[in-house]
Formats: sequence, C-alpha cells, structure tokens
Amino acid sequence: MSSSANKPPDCLSNHQIIHLSHKQLISSIDLTITSFIKSDSLLNHLPSDISTEELEDMSNHLMGRSMSLIVERDDSTTFQVIVGNDSDVRQLKRSIERYFSYDCRRNHIKLNHRINWRFVWRTYCIKFNDQILSDDLIKLKDLGIHNNCKLCFIRKFFK
Repeated sequence: MSSSANKPPDCLSNHQIIHLSHKQLISSIDLTITSFIKSDSLLNHLPSDISTEELEDMSNHLMGRSMSLIVERDDSTTFQVIVGNDSDVRQLKRSIERYFSYDCRRNHIKLNHRINWRFVWRTYCIKFNDQILSDDLIKLKDLGIHNNCKLCFIRKFFK
C-alpha cells in the first residue's frame, strides 16, 4: 500500500482535522448556537436552550398560522402558549404540558417523578369566559378563542 493512501484528500490538506468526542461536539454546537442567538437582534430575547418545537411555534405565530394564548393559574401567575389556528382543546392541553416541561428544565426544577398528566387533567381544567373546556375534540375557534385570549387553568370542583 502506498503512503499516499494515508494522506487526507487535497481538499482537506490545508485544514486542521480535529477529533472530538460526541459530548465535545454537542457542547461545541450548543455554544455556537447560544452565541448566535445572543448576537442576533431578532433572536436575543429567546432562551439559549430553545427547542425546535418552540422555534417552529414562534415562526408559525409570526406568520399568522398560529395564535398565542395567555393562561392564568389559580395563583394569578400567567404563561403563554402557542397553538395552531385550527387547534382543538387536546392540542391546547399538549401545549400546556410542553410549557411546563420546558419551564421545569429551564428553571432547573428536578422532579422526583414524572408528571402524571392524566391525573392533572382529571383534577384541573381550562376555562374560557366561564365555560369549562371539557370536550377535547372541539376546535378552539368554535369556542370563540382567538389570538391573545386569556384562559384560566383552575382546579375542578367536584360535587
């Protein structure tokens, strides 16, 4: 075998080849993305660990394909979720679940167990204009919910 077989191709001869472990490569990519987000005037308000789902939701919202909803909790704190314009109640619930998941991760809240969302939805409900959103299949627009509407996330009262 000739010694030329061990040489890198000509296109790589002027470049330094760096061998990184998977962990180092991921870390390097994260650092690059973080610095890109922080330096861009349109993106610098976003969290550095934003998910692709969140970016896609924001992009769809800016293009008018989705709506932003404000959800108020029992303690009067609010948060924002983004759902598609043609979403139903079930998709709204999934957006709320995603919000809590990302919020826990970003605030370094370590849960001892996974959140049981079936239990949450049996115990809590979403309310809009004194109407409890109990049918998961009904479209939000059919309930009169539109961009920037305020919803309430409240505990159910059992009889």
